[in-house]
Amino acid sequence: MNSKNIITLAVTAAIVFGFSAVTTDACPMHDKKHKNKVFLIDTDKNEVISLDEAKASDKKRLVENFDEIDADSDGLLTKDELKGFGKKMRKNKKGNHIMKHLDKNADGSISREEAESADRKSLPTNFNLIDVNNDDNLSKEELKEFRKNNKREKK
Repeated sequence: MNSKNIITLAVTAAIVFGFSAVTTDACPMHDKKHKNKVFLIDTDKNEVISLDEAKASDKKRLVENFDEIDADSDGLLTKDELKGFGKKMRKNKKGNHIMKHLDKNADGSISREEAESADRKSLPTNFNLIDVNNDDNLSKEELKEFRKNNKREKK
């Protein structure tokens, strides 16, 4: 495994599992002795993480989510599986954050009144477009679908 792959794998794992990696000393994923980014969970250095390696680490969330991360169910976590899971988790957090912020009565949807009181001008303006089932409430799924279909192009 070359050093670029090791660094990529370590950074991906840090993002996926919420490790605080400000310096090599602050992150348990880094080899403190050598001050380089060595992926310590992969103890046999075969570029994948087995369930035994995950259990031997102090990464509780890695073990808890192992089966979900292991997209091909081969019992090994690859760099691509870790990246995919991280991307999925970031998307879920974003949706949950928006709903938590705007859903003032915590009923699991955003009413027209909640949308109008939000600091987002586009939400009340697009309310009828987003509310595909016309129930006067925006579900997380409706918001997600609207965002997916109306992504701004990156410059």
